[in-house]
Amino acid sequence: TEPSQPAPLTISPAPTGTDSQSAFVKAVVKDFLARDASTSEVSNWRQRLSNGVSREQVAKSFAFSDEWIGVLVDGYYSSTLGRGSDASGRLYWTRQIVAGVTPAMVASEFYASDEYFLRAGGTNRRWVEDLYRQILGRQSDIGGVQHWTDLAEKRSRSQVAHHFYQSAESRLDRVRSMYESLLGRTPDS
Repeated sequence: TEPSQPAPLTISPAPTGTDSQSAFVKAVVKDFLARDASTSEVSNWRQRLSNGVSREQVAKSFAFSDEWIGVLVDGYYSSTLGRGSDASGRLYWTRQIVAGVTPAMVASEFYASDEYFLRAGGTNRRWVEDLYRQILGRQSDIGGVQHWTDLAEKRSRSQVAHHFYQSAESRLDRVRSMYESLLGRTPDS
């Protein structure tokens, strides 16, 4: 039998009109900034859309905004350290991303931090087992734990955390999560 080709991602043409533009702006603000759009934001972006700015350009402007990067950093504090960000830490990590450090590297630094390490048990072995649960969403295997524990001892926790965070398994989980949260469905193969 022939292997099946993946179904193309189909995006319906966006409806036109100010109601759909307003709905789009509200959704983008909610998705990127985790808050409701202000009336002036909706009006401003709706006007830009009416003047020919594409939806892609609108989304990109939010994706590269300092506010979104701050929301991303807040998420790292919450998901890894179980607390809100402090002002100086939030500013530091936001500036790092603006300066070109990738979000993946920043996330890795959160997982490699002393604060996270201590929360995970304070030993390389327990920390690695925790990375399996938190980043990969599954239990560890004995061989894997030994490999990554040895690597953490020989090199650095940052390198190990980055390998976990950027693994194909972790990236696939993040893509699945985006499909579910943004499109309300699981991805096709």
